[in-house]
Amino acid sequence: MSNSLPQSIIPARLSEQQASLSGHLRLADMPRLLFSLHEVHAEEAEVELNFTQDTENFIVIYGKIRARLPLLCQRCFKAMVYPVDAQVIWSPVKSETQADELPAQYEPCLMQADSLNILDVVEEELLLSLPLVPMHNEAECSVKLPNEKQDADPIKSHLFEVLKKYTSRDYKL
Repeated sequence: MSNSLPQSIIPARLSEQQASLSGHLRLADMPRLLFSLHEVHAEEAEVELNFTQDTENFIVIYGKIRARLPLLCQRCFKAMVYPVDAQVIWSPVKSETQADELPAQYEPCLMQADSLNILDVVEEELLLSLPLVPMHNEAECSVKLPNEKQDADPIKSHLFEVLKKYTSRDYKL
Protein backbone atom coordinates (compact mmCIF):
# COMPACT_ATOMS: atom_id res chain seq x y z
CA MET A 1 0.00 0.00 0.00
CA SER A 2 1.83 3.05 -1.22
CA ASN A 3 1.15 6.77 -1.40
CA SER A 4 -2.26 8.15 -0.66
CA LEU A 5 -3.87 10.91 -2.67
CA PRO A 6 -4.84 14.30 -1.25
CA GLN A 7 -8.48 14.43 -0.26
CA SER A 8 -9.09 17.75 -1.99
CA ILE A 9 -7.53 19.29 -5.11
CA ILE A 10 -7.86 22.44 -7.20
CA PRO A 11 -8.47 21.12 -10.76
CA ALA A 12 -7.84 24.47 -12.53
CA ARG A 13 -4.33 24.71 -11.11
CA LEU A 14 -3.52 21.06 -11.89
CA SER A 15 -4.85 21.34 -15.47
CA GLU A 16 -2.71 24.42 -16.12
CA GLN A 17 0.32 22.39 -15.04
CA GLN A 18 -0.76 19.33 -17.09
CA ALA A 19 -0.28 17.43 -13.81
CA SER A 20 -0.73 13.75 -13.05
CA LEU A 21 -1.66 12.22 -9.71
CA SER A 22 -1.52 8.58 -8.75
CA GLY A 23 -1.97 6.83 -5.48
CA HIS A 24 -4.36 4.90 -3.30
CA LEU A 25 -7.55 5.66 -1.40
CA ARG A 26 -8.76 3.42 1.40
CA LEU A 27 -12.18 1.82 0.84
CA ALA A 28 -12.78 2.13 4.60
CA ASP A 29 -12.85 5.94 4.13
CA MET A 30 -15.83 5.72 1.72
CA PRO A 31 -18.96 5.51 3.91
CA ARG A 32 -21.55 5.16 1.13
CA LEU A 33 -19.54 2.38 -0.55
CA LEU A 34 -18.93 0.61 2.77
CA PHE A 35 -22.66 -0.01 3.07
CA SER A 36 -22.48 -2.30 -0.02
CA LEU A 37 -19.20 -4.06 0.82
CA HIS A 38 -18.56 -7.21 2.82
CA GLU A 39 -15.80 -7.32 5.47
CA VAL A 40 -13.55 -4.43 4.52
CA HIS A 41 -10.04 -4.65 5.96
CA ALA A 42 -7.15 -2.80 4.31
CA GLU A 43 -8.50 -2.72 0.75
CA GLU A 44 -7.67 0.28 -1.37
CA ALA A 45 -8.60 1.75 -4.72
CA GLU A 46 -5.70 2.48 -7.05
CA VAL A 47 -6.24 5.83 -8.78
CA GLU A 48 -4.40 7.42 -11.72
CA LEU A 49 -5.59 10.87 -12.80
CA ASN A 50 -4.28 13.24 -15.49
CA PHE A 51 -5.31 16.89 -15.70
CA THR A 52 -5.53 18.98 -18.88
CA GLN A 53 -7.68 21.48 -20.78
CA ASP A 54 -9.33 20.72 -24.10
CA THR A 55 -9.52 23.04 -27.13
CA GLU A 56 -12.69 24.68 -25.74
CA ASN A 57 -10.93 25.37 -22.40
CA PHE A 58 -12.91 22.80 -20.42
CA ILE A 59 -10.90 21.30 -17.58
CA VAL A 60 -10.54 17.58 -18.22
CA ILE A 61 -9.59 14.87 -15.74
CA TYR A 62 -9.00 11.46 -17.27
CA GLY A 63 -7.57 8.28 -15.88
CA LYS A 64 -8.23 4.90 -14.29
CA ILE A 65 -9.66 3.57 -11.06
CA ARG A 66 -8.87 0.00 -10.08
CA ALA A 67 -10.15 -1.84 -7.03
CA ARG A 68 -11.01 -5.31 -5.79
CA LEU A 69 -14.31 -4.89 -3.95
CA PRO A 70 -15.24 -7.48 -1.31
CA LEU A 71 -18.91 -8.34 -1.91
CA LEU A 72 -21.34 -11.02 -0.76
CA CYS A 73 -22.55 -13.43 -3.46
CA GLN A 74 -26.35 -13.34 -3.51
CA ARG A 75 -26.55 -16.92 -4.78
CA CYS A 76 -24.45 -18.73 -2.13
CA PHE A 77 -24.04 -15.93 0.48
CA LYS A 78 -20.26 -16.36 0.58
CA ALA A 79 -17.58 -13.71 0.19
CA MET A 80 -16.40 -12.85 -3.30
CA VAL A 81 -14.10 -10.28 -4.89
CA TYR A 82 -15.47 -8.05 -7.65
CA PRO A 83 -12.73 -6.44 -9.75
CA VAL A 84 -13.26 -2.88 -10.98
CA ASP A 85 -11.13 -1.36 -13.74
CA ALA A 86 -12.91 1.88 -14.66
CA GLN A 87 -11.81 4.46 -17.22
CA VAL A 88 -12.95 7.97 -16.31
CA ILE A 89 -13.22 11.24 -18.21
CA TRP A 90 -14.51 13.95 -15.90
CA SER A 91 -14.90 17.68 -16.18
CA PRO A 92 -15.36 19.57 -12.91
CA VAL A 93 -18.34 21.91 -12.69
CA LYS A 94 -19.73 24.25 -10.04
CA SER A 95 -23.42 23.90 -10.90
CA GLU A 96 -25.94 21.78 -12.77
CA THR A 97 -26.19 24.52 -15.39
CA GLN A 98 -22.48 24.11 -16.15
CA ALA A 99 -22.95 20.33 -16.23
CA ASP A 100 -25.66 20.72 -18.90
CA GLU A 101 -23.25 22.74 -21.05
CA LEU A 102 -20.50 20.09 -21.04
CA PRO A 103 -19.69 18.17 -24.22
CA ALA A 104 -21.21 14.68 -24.19
CA GLN A 105 -17.86 12.88 -23.82
CA TYR A 106 -17.27 14.35 -20.34
CA GLU A 107 -18.89 13.19 -17.12
CA PRO A 108 -19.53 16.15 -14.79
CA CYS A 109 -18.11 16.07 -11.27
CA LEU A 110 -19.37 18.68 -8.84
CA MET A 111 -16.84 20.97 -7.14
CA GLN A 112 -17.24 22.86 -3.88
CA ALA A 113 -16.04 26.41 -4.65
CA ASP A 114 -12.81 25.80 -6.60
CA SER A 115 -11.85 22.48 -5.03
CA LEU A 116 -12.78 18.90 -5.85
CA ASN A 117 -12.98 16.15 -3.26
CA ILE A 118 -11.21 13.19 -4.93
CA LEU A 119 -12.48 10.73 -2.34
CA ASP A 120 -16.10 11.63 -3.16
CA VAL A 121 -15.77 11.32 -6.94
CA VAL A 122 -13.83 8.04 -6.72
CA GLU A 123 -16.41 6.66 -4.28
CA GLU A 124 -19.20 7.66 -6.69
CA GLU A 125 -17.43 5.92 -9.58
CA LEU A 126 -17.01 2.74 -7.54
CA LEU A 127 -20.68 2.83 -6.52
CA LEU A 128 -21.67 3.09 -10.18
CA SER A 129 -19.45 0.09 -10.96
CA LEU A 130 -21.19 -2.21 -8.48
CA PRO A 131 -23.29 -5.02 -9.99
CA LEU A 132 -27.02 -4.93 -9.26
CA VAL A 133 -26.87 -8.47 -7.90
CA PRO A 134 -23.36 -9.62 -6.97
CA MET A 135 -22.77 -13.28 -7.80
CA HIS A 136 -19.80 -15.55 -8.38
CA ASN A 137 -19.36 -16.96 -11.86
CA GLU A 138 -21.44 -20.15 -12.05
CA ALA A 139 -18.27 -22.28 -12.18
CA GLU A 140 -16.94 -20.68 -8.96
CA CYS A 141 -20.17 -20.66 -6.95
CA SER A 142 -20.92 -23.40 -4.42
CA VAL A 143 -24.64 -23.30 -5.29
CA LYS A 144 -25.44 -25.09 -8.52
CA LEU A 145 -28.62 -24.05 -10.28
CA PRO A 146 -30.72 -26.83 -11.80
CA ASN A 147 -30.58 -27.30 -15.53
CA GLU A 148 -34.21 -27.00 -16.66
CA LYS A 149 -33.97 -29.58 -19.45
CA GLN A 150 -32.20 -32.25 -17.39
CA ASP A 151 -33.94 -31.71 -14.07
CA ALA A 152 -37.49 -31.16 -15.34
CA ASP A 153 -40.10 -32.62 -13.03
CA PRO A 154 -41.70 -35.59 -14.83
CA ILE A 155 -44.99 -35.10 -12.94
CA LYS A 156 -45.30 -31.47 -14.13
CA SER A 157 -44.52 -32.39 -17.71
CA HIS A 158 -47.08 -35.23 -17.56
CA LEU A 159 -49.74 -32.84 -16.21
CA PHE A 160 -49.19 -30.46 -19.09
CA GLU A 161 -49.48 -33.32 -21.58
CA VAL A 162 -52.82 -34.31 -20.04
CA LEU A 163 -54.05 -30.71 -20.14
CA LYS A 164 -52.98 -30.43 -23.74
CA LYS A 165 -54.96 -33.56 -24.58
CA TYR A 166 -58.12 -32.14 -22.95
CA THR A 167 -57.81 -28.77 -24.63
CA SER A 168 -57.24 -30.11 -28.12
CA ARG A 169 -60.05 -29.85 -30.67
CA ASP A 170 -60.18 -33.59 -31.21
CA TYR A 171 -61.12 -34.37 -27.62
CA LYS A 172 -64.77 -35.26 -27.04
CA LEU A 173 -66.52 -35.87 -23.73
